[in-house]
Amino acid sequence: MADWNGLIRHRRAMGLWAFAYASAHLLLYAILDAGSWAALWMEVGEKTYLMIGIMAWTAMLPLALTSNQRAIRALKKNWQRLHRLAYAAGLLAVAHLVLQAKAGDDAHLPWVAAALLVGGLRLLAWRLGDKGPAQIVQRSGPPPPV
Repeated sequence: MADWNGLIRHRRAMGLWAFAYASAHLLLYAILDAGSWAALWMEVGEKTYLMIGIMAWTAMLPLALTSNQRAIRALKKNWQRLHRLAYAAGLLAVAHLVLQAKAGDDAHLPWVAAALLVGGLRLLAWRLGDKGPAQIVQRSGPPPPV
């Protein structure tokens, strides 16, 4: 159904940039807003959007650590299972964004719409039998004879 080749070429870089952004976001929040890591952990217990943000970052951590050829070879099919955490991390990131938005501030809506569109298209493709990038990456060697 979908042509995933363009996304396949850039998905590792996009994921690592997303993790780098999330890490910088967490670090700057801890230093500039909370004042210290200890104060951040106190706030996490009080504010749901912070807990969800930490959960999203935590879901991204093993993805970033295993986004190299050595990990892919070592984990084999478990690598694909592990990297399905990207869906959970995306949902958690959107929930974090929505919950932290101030009343009347609609700046998050385009990001929510984009996430829902991409996620919905991926879900539709999956329901129609397209197993996505993992299926394409597994194909190696010459194409089958016609």
